[in-house]
Amino acid sequence: METVMRTKRENEFIENQIEQDTQYANWVDYRESHFGNYREEFGDIYTYMNKKHPQFTDTPNALMKTFLESKKEDIEKIKSSTTGKAMQSYMSSKRLMYLYEDVLEKTLEDCKKKDPDFNNKNDDEKLQSMNELVTKSPLKVKIRVNQKLEEVKDEIEEELNTLQVIGCGGQAGKEESIDRERALQFLQMMKKNSMVKKIMEQAGKFINTAKHKIMTRCKGNEDVIGIELGDDLQRILPTEIAQLALPEFEFLQTLKFVQKEMPQYEKESGESKTIGDIVVALDESGSMKIDDNIVKAKALLFGIMEQAKHDNRKVQLVGFGGKDEHYLVKDLTMDKLLDVISVFKNYGYTCFEYPLSTAIEMCGKHSDVIFITDGYAPISERLKADVEAAKENLNVKIITMQFGCVCNEDLEKLSSSFNTTWSLFTDKALS
Repeated sequence: METVMRTKRENEFIENQIEQDTQYANWVDYRESHFGNYREEFGDIYTYMNKKHPQFTDTPNALMKTFLESKKEDIEKIKSSTTGKAMQSYMSSKRLMYLYEDVLEKTLEDCKKKDPDFNNKNDDEKLQSMNELVTKSPLKVKIRVNQKLEEVKDEIEEELNTLQVIGCGGQAGKEESIDRERALQFLQMMKKNSMVKKIMEQAGKFINTAKHKIMTRCKGNEDVIGIELGDDLQRILPTEIAQLALPEFEFLQTLKFVQKEMPQYEKESGESKTIGDIVVALDESGSMKIDDNIVKAKALLFGIMEQAKHDNRKVQLVGFGGKDEHYLVKDLTMDKLLDVISVFKNYGYTCFEYPLSTAIEMCGKHSDVIFITDGYAPISERLKADVEAAKENLNVKIITMQFGCVCNEDLEKLSSSFNTTWSLFTDKALS
């Protein structure tokens, strides 16, 4: 018995979603053998989470309808991230289906207590008895749903935010950054890897801030001619964008943004000159574990990837530590990035010669080098000259993100933009 109206084509699509998820498909087959309407009930939840205005049938399953209408505020909050998005709808439906199973089994126990002959009834009679019980006592079901949803709603939101960040399961017709199977694997791995979980939590909170902080290049940028009011996120002043993360300023800043009254950099009109690759040099030395700096640094990578995608630019990655400790990832994709954030190299010490020279060699005209480190290392005079030549001849910009309080005078002099990140990622900003 369908509870939420859907077409035959929609049923076929839902079934295809389940079959692609082999492990879950096996579970569905097992449950179907015990509860004959399992697939149909999953379809009810999926359709409810995916459609903006789902409609109930004239003869709904009372338990399913009550389940979906319980804890309305939390369900609607989840729906705001799933409506029209296949992958998000699927993942949230799996979670909610597990809750529904628990509520269903407890309701069946109630039916058995009330009617000793319940097990001898056929499926239709059992459903009728259960509907009558739920209709008479809906509050009991709602209390159970509320208790169970309270336990898992944060995990559901965490998975949905992760899918949003990695670019999976978006609107129909929009190109996805990563395929469905890889996303499922990553979500499973994230549950077991605490560092990855932390990275994704911060990526979700700071993706826009990170994009702005990294890509706003004012020092030495001839295009900036003044300050104006507007709503261009990429040109809003750093002080304004940072306040968006603070609860006491969130409402005011959001209002200013909606009314297009945010102070932002005014630029000369004309075609953008930022057309080269983005080359990221990422410090993976052991000291980056202090204060979770490696977590914050890798969270910033998602902002870089999002901005690069928006500007149709390629991203190259140079991971580094000591003199002979480094790796190179050419043409970084979201799939490759998930591998990068899954492992911390924990290199022994810090050397700037290899990553900086390699980054410069990879630059073309109008490229950006984003240098992320918490350490200090000397820079040879020859390398300084090569960097200055790239800046002069290729219009390369060196954007440094410095964690901690280490003095990097040589690196700061070479940088077009030198940013200390500790204030952006304080506990207050993350609250």
